[in-house]
Amino acid sequence: MNISDDSIIERVGLRKIDSILIKPVTNIPDTLNIFNPHLFSIARSGLIPIDSFKISEESVLLEKKEQLSIIRTKLIKQAIDTLQADLDFDIVSRRESNFKEFFSKTLKTLNQTHFDLFMWSVTKEMIKLMESP
Repeated sequence: MNISDDSIIERVGLRKIDSILIKPVTNIPDTLNIFNPHLFSIARSGLIPIDSFKISEESVLLEKKEQLSIIRTKLIKQAIDTLQADLDFDIVSRRESNFKEFFSKTLKTLNQTHFDLFMWSVTKEMIKLMESP
């Protein structure tokens, strides 16, 4: 197979999963204040006491003309006082591009979309935690 700068790429995807361990956890709703309030809605609801909680998963599929996005969140109880929060973003570009344009534009756009989604997903409190030594 020969790949040249003029080779056509019909679609390409980029998936990133950010896993965040949270400890110590005393109650789930307060613990999730570091995330956008639209995420982890079932776990945030207070419906499930922490001693009964094991795992919560949510997903959304968004489709535009040239882009498909799957946003998944997962909250897993790792230990009595430890939760793992996963932010899983899968972005697919369905815009045809040549090989050269793929590296100069398409990949940068996918990466920027991931970054924007992550920044939307976390609160200022979380950003401060990430910036602290």
